[in-house]
Amino acid sequence: TAAWKEGLNVKSLNTIINAAGYKDGTPVVQMAGRCLRIIPGEKEEATIVDFLDLGKYLSEHSVQRLQTYQSLGWIE
Repeated sequence: TAAWKEGLNVKSLNTIINAAGYKDGTPVVQMAGRCLRIIPGEKEEATIVDFLDLGKYLSEHSVQRLQTYQSLGWIE
């Protein structure tokens, strides 16, 4: 939700489900950043769940998000 877009810091959060969409890299990184804060000895990795939208324009947004994840080395 937009409520989690900025200013939230839950250190134990280890999974983000991006159902909000977005295509621009900045909000995608901001949302994912909520769970990407590594805590040595407690949290070493995080999971980002995203969706491949099938609509005409939303499919382009999905591809742009995937490109952002790939450019940051988040996709294995």
